[in-house]
Amino acid sequence: MKEIAETPFPKLDEKALVKDEILVVVQVNGKLRDKMNFPANVTAAEVEAAVRAKDYSKFLKSGEIKKVVYIPGKLVNVVG
Repeated sequence: MKEIAETPFPKLDEKALVKDEILVVVQVNGKLRDKMNFPANVTAAEVEAAVRAKDYSKFLKSGEIKKVVYIPGKLVNVVG
């Protein structure tokens, strides 16, 4: 039987460190309203299109989206 000090250290698996999917938080006027999953290689335009496709008008004073701020891989803030 080997001692713990004699056993080899586990090998690093690089594939396990790669993300396939990211979670993007959706805020409307700074308040958390939704969470959406996207592929890791999603573009800003695709995220914005997905956010605009959902109906957040009930959370907006004017009822329409004035600006969409996207912080890649983290969050989207919808301003109305």
